[in-house]
Amino acid sequence: MSKTDQSQTTLELLRSYASIGPNLQRVLDLTVLTVSTLCSADAVAILLQEDGHWVCKAAKDAVDAVYIGRREDELCWAAQASHQPVTGAHTHGDLQLFCDGRLAARVLWERTGKPCAPTDPCPVLLDVLSSVAGGAIYWATELSQDRLFKMATTDALTGLANRRQFLSRADEALARVLRTGRRCAVVAIDMDGLKGINDTQGHNAGDDALVFLAQQLELGMRSTDTTARLGGDEFALLLADVGDDGYIEGILERLRKALDERPEHVLSLRFSAGVAVFPEDGHSVAELLATADDRMYAEKRLKSPRRLKQQSAIASAI
Repeated sequence: MSKTDQSQTTLELLRSYASIGPNLQRVLDLTVLTVSTLCSADAVAILLQEDGHWVCKAAKDAVDAVYIGRREDELCWAAQASHQPVTGAHTHGDLQLFCDGRLAARVLWERTGKPCAPTDPCPVLLDVLSSVAGGAIYWATELSQDRLFKMATTDALTGLANRRQFLSRADEALARVLRTGRRCAVVAIDMDGLKGINDTQGHNAGDDALVFLAQQLELGMRSTDTTARLGGDEFALLLADVGDDGYIEGILERLRKALDERPEHVLSLRFSAGVAVFPEDGHSVAELLATADDRMYAEKRLKSPRRLKQQSAIASAI
């Protein structure tokens, strides 16, 4: 292959990988296709490290889909035994893909029939592919892991921390209090009337209300604090370094004011809240949440007679 052809192929490789972004499966599929073309391979398998083993994550033709998910020693084909192409009935190789000196992946390939010089893979292009595909696979894998972590720790509707993330951060906060002596607090918050919104306005309106409340909860929060949706209409705040109770009441008052001054298109929203402070109100996260919940429901019960009177007045007017 001439230098001009090598340059043109290199540019095409760069364009191809740049166009698909950090999508791991598409990167793997493109690498299978590229190795198949450059090496005139009948079979290609891409291996990634998983729990200390090289595992097949993408494959072509002779390797077949049955090998996806299998470890290298379970592939049972010739290419796994060699790191360099060899002559004879089969040509096979093990192309290593690197990112910044780190081995990101391996590509096993095999070509049947007697090899001839014109069809041997170009070493320069394989070297380019090793770097380009290696970088693409490495970063796509990293971003995939970040995405999975976010999915596991974030509430899908509101984008807030979910219950798992909240409990983990709460454990860390309590440990920090024991070291520093500075109090922290858990605030249980429950939206009032979500069922009524869902029943009268529909669940989309209910979801919009939850998202709006979540947005208001996050406004003005410190980076050391955590805002979470625990499920349904239940939210929680984890407040670090609480100097006095006035700080907590200030947050709740700001939230009440924000809901009172909501945009016209947003439904009327109210909430009930209960506070528990560590170490005065409990010695574990579970105890703090239970105390905060009890106080929140006590506040909610105080509102019930008022709500009944309002409903009665509306009925009388009708």
